[in-house]
Amino acid sequence: MGFKYKIGEIVTTTRWKRPNKGLLYKWYQKFIQIPGVEKYEIYVGSALFKVKNTWDVDIILLGEIKDYNEFKNILDQSIILGFENRQLIDIFHSNQLWYFSEEWKETIKIRNWKHLSKEINGNIVLTKNLANSEELIPGLYKRTYTDPSNSYLWGKEKFNKGEYNENYIALKDIFKI
Repeated sequence: MGFKYKIGEIVTTTRWKRPNKGLLYKWYQKFIQIPGVEKYEIYVGSALFKVKNTWDVDIILLGEIKDYNEFKNILDQSIILGFENRQLIDIFHSNQLWYFSEEWKETIKIRNWKHLSKEINGNIVLTKNLANSEELIPGLYKRTYTDPSNSYLWGKEKFNKGEYNENYIALKDIFKI
């Protein structure tokens, strides 16, 4: 069965598995070696290992970005390492963590893609475009969310139903759980 996933400039033809602690640990061992990664606070979204139907691992980086090229490399290498370990890594910088028990606050995210697509047997089954994004350097995009994003609304709904919590976990600590 033909499979192709393109996120920004990165392409894979290998299907990933649902988040898996063993595969994620292999990814993490290489991730922490990426130059510059130590400059950021790194969190994992609270759905990891708790929401059964999730396919990705949300990685949130906080802190000042001083070098956009270095930062883009962190994002690129994180995603590539994820594919090598059959994990879908959704990594981005944010100016804050979301708390669903609080009122929405304007959020700024920086990602290394503006467009993604997924093909199965030559048929496009998923596309996503980040509208209203500002290109900071080639391949690095900043988007300001003045209204809640779809992912926030999804999390808020799960939170309100009691199916989701808002306990972010430091990336280095998830393997202790």
